[in-house]
Amino acid sequence: MAAHESAPYQEALAALSDGVERDFRIVEGID
Repeated sequence: MAAHESAPYQEALAALSDGVERDFRIVEGID
């Protein structure tokens, strides 16, 4: 989730606006 809040992601989000479809998936990690 930290990537979603990162400055580069926020810049990309502003640049792309509604021009793309986004798909987020959260999966269990392996320790």
